[in-house]
Amino acid sequence: MLREKLTTALVVALLASSCTAWTWGNRYDQGPSTPAEETAGWLSTSASAFNTCRIAVDFGLWCHGENRFGEVGDGTGVATDDFVRIGTDTWLDVNTTAASTCGVKTDRTLWCWGVINDGTYPPDPADLVLSPQPRSNTTDWATVGGSQESLCGTKVDGSLWCWGANTTYQLGDGTRDYRPDPVLISDARWISVDSGYRASCGVQNDHTLWCWGVDVSGETGQGPGPEVEYPVPTQVGSSTDWREVSLADSYACATRIDNSLWCWGSLLFTNEIFAEIPTRVGADSAWRTVDTGPSSACGIQQDNSMWCWGKNDRGRVGDGTTDFQPEPVQVGHGRTWIAVSLFWTVDALALDSTTPGAGSASN
Repeated sequence: MLREKLTTALVVALLASSCTAWTWGNRYDQGPSTPAEETAGWLSTSASAFNTCRIAVDFGLWCHGENRFGEVGDGTGVATDDFVRIGTDTWLDVNTTAASTCGVKTDRTLWCWGVINDGTYPPDPADLVLSPQPRSNTTDWATVGGSQESLCGTKVDGSLWCWGANTTYQLGDGTRDYRPDPVLISDARWISVDSGYRASCGVQNDHTLWCWGVDVSGETGQGPGPEVEYPVPTQVGSSTDWREVSLADSYACATRIDNSLWCWGSLLFTNEIFAEIPTRVGADSAWRTVDTGPSSACGIQQDNSMWCWGKNDRGRVGDGTTDFQPEPVQVGHGRTWIAVSLFWTVDALALDSTTPGAGSASN
């Protein structure tokens, strides 16, 4: 998810020098069914199908994973279970996917690696880039995010730029043309943007919600479909109280200024339409952030408690069971959760010490 993530990182740095990473769930085998503690010293995280990247307290970038397309960025193209530092530069933001990784350095330059030179998938091995390569010659980038084949970034003025595959209008430039380099999509100020497999959604600084692409499962939130095309950003409803949005392959979730949570699209790997327009999840007005994966979702509430829901056969919900959870259930009790990112595996950050009273009583 692309949003103004540095704000969270700075808050974490001020509160507690670093966060500890916790992970649960797995793509192939049964993963941890409850959050498992990893290492400390992190500010932010980005998880994808096969890789995870984190930014450390010194703003160094560390990644690990299968590295099948060079998306770890260590120059080898060889899988690594251990996190390895990517160069010696410092970074403000990172977004990793199953095929590529992009990041913004502290000098506001944009860099990408993995599959970045071809609009087809799977890629030609000759098109793989095994270590960070400049993606733009400007020094005004703020954030980067997106999906496996389509990526977007914002600049310091809030303008939205996208590049990559565009077969379903998911870049939002009005064409289906592959874009090897960032193209300007909108000069409005965007505060949150995310891309799925066929569509993208974003929130502007006036708190309006916009989506574009091809609506197959209700993921654009525009109403009756399917197969309705939206070649450029199109406003969803008329509300002016949206805060952030996260888009998976076939559904999306978003928070509003009143801290309520709303979702729409196909329900987590089923063929049933969950909602064709944004529909409220529960009655709580307590949500701070949310992230979506292909089969589960997680969110953090205002009291810094973690809640997850969805398919759970490989421990992805993290509640100690393998039962499907249609509604959010609390996990990782007793910790002060700061950030969460997920695909098949969940990667989350909590303040280094267990904080009594954070969320509900621990178990």
